[in-house]
Amino acid sequence: VMPDTIAEQPMLTLLLFCLALGSGLPPTVAMNLELFSKEYAFQTGGRCLDGSPGGFYYRNATNPRDADKWVVYMEGGGYCRDEAECTSRSKTHLGTSTVWSKTRKGGDILAPSYEENPSFHGWNAVFLPYCGGDVHVGISPNATAKSWNLIFAGHLIVVAMFEKLKESYGLGSASEVIVSGGSAGGIGAFVHTDWVADFLPSARVVGFPNAGWFLLVHTYHNKTESIAQHLAYLHKHYDTWINKECYKATGSLGCAASAPVIYPYTKTARFIAECQFDTNQLYSQDGTPGKAGHIPSKAVQQYIEWFGATMKSSLQAVIRNPRDGIFGVSCWTHGVSWDSTMINDYTLRAAFANWYFNKTTVNLFDKCGKLPCNPTCVVQHGCEKELQRVCPGDIGAGQKCIKCAESNRKKLAAAGCTVKKVKGLCGV
Repeated sequence: VMPDTIAEQPMLTLLLFCLALGSGLPPTVAMNLELFSKEYAFQTGGRCLDGSPGGFYYRNATNPRDADKWVVYMEGGGYCRDEAECTSRSKTHLGTSTVWSKTRKGGDILAPSYEENPSFHGWNAVFLPYCGGDVHVGISPNATAKSWNLIFAGHLIVVAMFEKLKESYGLGSASEVIVSGGSAGGIGAFVHTDWVADFLPSARVVGFPNAGWFLLVHTYHNKTESIAQHLAYLHKHYDTWINKECYKATGSLGCAASAPVIYPYTKTARFIAECQFDTNQLYSQDGTPGKAGHIPSKAVQQYIEWFGATMKSSLQAVIRNPRDGIFGVSCWTHGVSWDSTMINDYTLRAAFANWYFNKTTVNLFDKCGKLPCNPTCVVQHGCEKELQRVCPGDIGAGQKCIKCAESNRKKLAAAGCTVKKVKGLCGV
């Protein structure tokens, strides 16, 4: 069995951790909100859907040895597809910074504890809240009638954040930078990794997107409103940052946000974490009837099998590339668990650390069947879905979210929520 701590840090890190415990250092260290000033937001275009300033959460390195090492994580949260959705979204934490909490707790690769995050707990940690509704690629800084009087500036927020970190927080001296994110944030991390590498030419930069490999496929009902068509529709309402080499070669708007389309034109190392049966893509994007773990008809089963086969085939490009690594699980989930789901006795946490520190080939990929078959999968859709239903717009909103969750305790418990899960979703 491969332990999660293999090759993750030298023994000195463990020693420093023990000394820290002995000195009374708090086991958790909050990340503080660094909101852009109004002047800086207008100057850079780094504003949310409603025009409020963007910003980021930051925790400086807790280990002096890691002062020049950084992990940047981009938040996910879907995207909005029309005027009604985007207007509604602009009033939630996914569209305005006016409701963001002043602090948040980092988890997984941003966790400050050795137990949860042996490799990177001492690094500078940055969490980028998602408030553009545009999978972090919008470049429209002004509210116009064309954009429904909203601002779609996700890419401009990313750029403004990195420039601010370089100018005022020491990022310019970075030796190592990991660009990560989940779902829409996984898309953001994937498409921006090369940009960050160019922005910080002296640093070792790698991408670590989770659940960001969105396929451009037909929906279950063969309608035209797949992600590709949504991108084409939204492109009429706001401009998007796009991979120029990809677009020149293919002419596809997928070059703005679809990892499979962009991948052949990337130049920086990436470690891809992806579910072969991504539930967000199957059910939210592609309209598959039923829900994870329940197949109501033979036709649905055939579509799910086809989707899984298509995802596996698409990810072969990563497996064939010696530059990159992959952790591809046969699960009915959206997002790969940091420390629960396993392939060949590796968790994602251990697999990524082994790839990153040993600079060795890590291609961990389930090959167990036509339907989800990894017995260690963690199904996560129930709790998050119920929290979104009973506390619309409050996920990630700190104590406001916790207060709402407490008033809906029975409903959330019935959906499989735990206190730890709810706190994680609320960002505390």
